[in-house]
Amino acid sequence: MGRENTTASWLELIQAAREGNDAALTEIWQQLRSYLLIFTSSRLDEGLKGKLDASDIVQQSLLEAHRDFDTFRGQTEEELKAWIGRLVVHNLQDAGRRFRQSQQRNVEKEVAWSAETELSATMHQPSPSSLVRRRETDDELLRAVAELPERSQQVLELRHRMRLSHAEVAQELGMTEEAARKLWSRTVEQLQKRLSARNVASPFKPE
Repeated sequence: MGRENTTASWLELIQAAREGNDAALTEIWQQLRSYLLIFTSSRLDEGLKGKLDASDIVQQSLLEAHRDFDTFRGQTEEELKAWIGRLVVHNLQDAGRRFRQSQQRNVEKEVAWSAETELSATMHQPSPSSLVRRRETDDELLRAVAELPERSQQVLELRHRMRLSHAEVAQELGMTEEAARKLWSRTVEQLQKRLSARNVASPFKPE
């Protein structure tokens, strides 16, 4: 549209976007992007800089703002910046919380792995034949998992490898906790059937 950022042009852009003008809405996001990058970068915790990308937070916030624009009740540039700024702050807090939880889980897994490794070192070394059987079993398991639907593979990754709770899995996959529990149960049942046909025991148990 080529308008300068005057009060009148923002009023016109917002009104046009509110009336369903996609070009006006797109121009709003384009004009706000640089401001939001600076706004987001300035609010990143020092400990998270280099670990969280401000541009990813901005992109997520713009997508949410685009989706929920009909809930915006303001008329001015300042009101719009304040509205989307709250989305950015919320997404920053959420991303920071997920990152810290992920780091904590990694530490816990490293501690558990270290303890398991030390215990294994005190036991007799496995025979070559047992190592071959273990590798064959692992290969069969990987093949069985790869045959599952993508959604089922995701719930296995989140629930088993990342050790997320059902509530956290539900949040990651955008579903209710009950739906996440049911998806996990169905996935485990499907995997057990596939592994049973291969004469391989499943490491996953229904809950």
